[in-house]
Amino acid sequence: MKPGGVRLTAVKNVAQRAGFYFVNFDDDAMPLDEFLGAAGQRLDRISKQSAAGFELVAGVHEYEISANYKLLVENSLDGYHLMSTHATYFAYMADLLKGINPQIGGSVTTLGNGHASFMTPVMSGRPVAQWLPHWGDEAKREIEEKRREVVSRLGEQDGADVCDFNSNTWIFPISIINDQQTILVRAILPLSHNKLRVRAWSLAPKDESPKLRQIRMENILSFLGPGGFATPDDVTMLEWAQRAYEHTCGGWNDFSKAMDPDEDTLNTTAVYDDELHMRAYWLQWDKMMSAD
Repeated sequence: MKPGGVRLTAVKNVAQRAGFYFVNFDDDAMPLDEFLGAAGQRLDRISKQSAAGFELVAGVHEYEISANYKLLVENSLDGYHLMSTHATYFAYMADLLKGINPQIGGSVTTLGNGHASFMTPVMSGRPVAQWLPHWGDEAKREIEEKRREVVSRLGEQDGADVCDFNSNTWIFPISIINDQQTILVRAILPLSHNKLRVRAWSLAPKDESPKLRQIRMENILSFLGPGGFATPDDVTMLEWAQRAYEHTCGGWNDFSKAMDPDEDTLNTTAVYDDELHMRAYWLQWDKMMSAD
């Protein structure tokens, strides 16, 4: 179809970074790379998992949550809730790992403009490139070969970073990229003050083998999908929180954990279960909402 063939309004600000496309309907908006700031480097890191590039896996997850959208923002960045809210998943993983306790750790980083990232080396299995015993020897050989390729291409340090760490990268105001058991892009659509809709798509390397693609698809369903280990837990907690807010007189959430009066919320790294990055999000939200 020729450009303009459907008579849609042309959008001036369409740009991409590391294969991720962004649109801004404000003709006077800042350039994409300026808006992303250090978050652009996180997108670059995700894209380095495959030299062949990525493709969109067929299908979409779509579901609604009876909660304010900003609660899902907080949930997506919060390392503090993992061991309590997702205790069933960690017990399941401990059983699969034959007694190895999949303890979490890691860090959070503020990336400017309200963006933030949460990274953890928790052993949850990744097609690129962290093998789990129940995937079998064939998958082990493929994943070990994938790891060698990534390390050869990126170097030992960057390669280990790509293969061993899970991350959630928040792109202000309503997008999250989960780089975990798969790469999942979530768009959060506010519907009202107490309801939101989530749409989620998975990405995968174009040259991924059928075996690793099968593992990826099972990973999507078992943890990140609407019926997996994680999402139902999160949905329940967010909806309970929303109901509590609507029936109490509290006017705010407390995000003072590890707060320093002199802290820099623009580009700083902290312990994974601190709340620096949430303060950075809320400061940017307040700045936008208070603008003339």
